[in-house]
Amino acid sequence: MLANSFVVAEMVATNYCATLPSLICRRLVQDPRLKILSAPVDLGTFPVEMAWHVRYRHDPAHRWLRAMIGEVALELKGASGNMALEQAAST
Repeated sequence: MLANSFVVAEMVATNYCATLPSLICRRLVQDPRLKILSAPVDLGTFPVEMAWHVRYRHDPAHRWLRAMIGEVALELKGASGNMALEQAAST
């Protein structure tokens, strides 16, 4: 959460704005010093990829870690989609 704290500190101390992923915005929306707005245009999506050295391709611990990260990413992707549906329903 260090990066999020840095973003909050910068936004509060300046007149700057930031475009952030909805996952981060959901955590920051509770901060009364910030105003969270939807982007005026569809910004699309971006790929999230994992990379590792070839020597870890078959390492059991590394394979387990990659599987766990993949599961969490899918859960977050589903939660993000649910948030978009909730926003569309409330407007």
